[in-house]
Amino acid sequence: ISCTLHLSQAYLIMHFTDYFQESCDSCGLAVGLGLAFCLTATEVIRGFLLSCHNFISNYGGTRTRGALTGVIYDKALRIGNRGIRDFSAGEIVNFIQVDVEQIVMAVTWISMTASFL
Repeated sequence: ISCTLHLSQAYLIMHFTDYFQESCDSCGLAVGLGLAFCLTATEVIRGFLLSCHNFISNYGGTRTRGALTGVIYDKALRIGNRGIRDFSAGEIVNFIQVDVEQIVMAVTWISMTASFL
């Protein structure tokens, strides 16, 4: 929808510039005001839709990151005594954070690649 609005803005700008270049008396002020209103309305709608998309993406990403962190911390709690003896608590937390970051980066890149296609 955003791309359609963006293309319609180009169409409106073309007609808007034609309106200013032609000094036709049959084209009244209402036509110019109508074009200006349509151009403004399409930009407002486009901005609103992009903001909604960003909000939904950030909300979903935050929830996904929280869920992944919970799953990985749960896995860390199930580590046996051998794992606890081999690594310090700081190393285990570092492993967990690195795992979460790698998963988030992979999901981000997959999402970006899918959005370009």
